[in-house]
Formats: sequence, C-alpha cells, structure tokens
Amino acid sequence: MDLDNNYIKNIWSLASSIKERFPGSKIGVSSIAVGHDADLTDRISAVNKQLQELCVKNGFDFINNSNVDNTCLNGSQLHLNAKGLPSWQRTSLSFYEETTQT
Repeated sequence: MDLDNNYIKNIWSLASSIKERFPGSKIGVSSIAVGHDADLTDRISAVNKQLQELCVKNGFDFINNSNVDNTCLNGSQLHLNAKGLPSWQRTSLSFYEETTQT
C-alpha cells in the first residue's frame, strides 16, 4: 500500500538523517500500537515487521510497543488513555535506560 510505504520511507528518512547528523547517537524506531480494527491490525503488523527488519539491517533499535493494545487507547482508538500512557512509558524508559548504560 502506498500510504504504508510512504510512512515507512518517511520514518526511515528521519532516522537516517538523525544518524547522519549525529553519528554517535543511538536511534530507536518505535512500533505502531495496534488497535481493534482487524483490517488495520494486519496493516500495522506488516508495517511494524518492515520497520523491525530495517532496524536490524541498519543497526537501529526497534522499540516494540506490543504491550500497548486496544485497552490502552481512548475512545477514538488514536490516542493513549490512562492505562496506555504508563504502558508506553515503561517501554520507552527501558530503551532510554539501555541507551544510557552503553
């Protein structure tokens, strides 16, 4: 899908630009949280898989947000709710802590 490919291309362009400008930086690419829509779930899973593969191939870290599910999203299923924010923070904090220890 063109939209999915454009998303991947734009995320990748941003990550690569940061790495080029700051060569000593550690880059983490965050997965997309999956909601409840079956059609979108398949697409999101495919995009996340492609992002993860690109991370492995290029030495970036992939931040897996699989702990953020539809119970962590608000009524619009687009934003984190009171349960989702701490779930996302734990994942992000883990990446940060690993980054600062190396």
